[in-house]
Amino acid sequence: MDDKQGSHQKQPKPTANKIKDLYNAYIRNEGSRTIPVVSGDNVKSENVEIENEKPETDELSGRNEFIPEDALLVKKDDLENLVKRNEELENENEDLKDQVLRKTAEMENFRRRTLLEKQQMIDYGNERLLSRFLDISDDFTNAIDAGSKSTDYDSLLTGLDLIYQKVIKFLADFGVSKMENSVGKPFDVHFHEAVMMIPSELPEGFVVQEIQTGYMILDKVLRHAKVITSSGMPKEE
Repeated sequence: MDDKQGSHQKQPKPTANKIKDLYNAYIRNEGSRTIPVVSGDNVKSENVEIENEKPETDELSGRNEFIPEDALLVKKDDLENLVKRNEELENENEDLKDQVLRKTAEMENFRRRTLLEKQQMIDYGNERLLSRFLDISDDFTNAIDAGSKSTDYDSLLTGLDLIYQKVIKFLADFGVSKMENSVGKPFDVHFHEAVMMIPSELPEGFVVQEIQTGYMILDKVLRHAKVITSSGMPKEE
């Protein structure tokens, strides 16, 4: 009974190493191999299976398989090729990591430059506009100095009108224009801002008076015109 139990070897557990798994399978199937039978002087080679021996089931595949001996052998050239290929993959992995780090740094630098340029455009975008406005400021300064030294109000008024025309031309160069006078026209919420309503002879909802001129920049409203609208004819007491 002890000999019979001793003939069975403990099944090894599968490991992560493929070669060890093959070797363990080889050891498990060793008991099922053919052995020579000797009878007297004549030696006969017969296929006699060991009693009560059954092929072990491969724990990894779940099937009855007999692993040939030559399958356990790994060629030296194949092993060297695997090692070489592993080194190549490791080098390639390191190169890819380096490229990712470089691209990340480049994108971060690009983002910072873009934010800086955007802020500079905000800070200095009106530089050309303001530099031309300085000439108009000088004209007002000269007009004030001339008015303080002379009582010729007609000349002062003429000078102020010239400055005003210069301002209108200055605004037109940047696409800014005045809105047409809207007195007597219907109130339009897209162009007008009503500040109050008063009774008048005009129909209800018409512009009675324009308090502040509106301006356009190209096709967009730069400033709405502030107007007083009509509430209709005054009621009789």
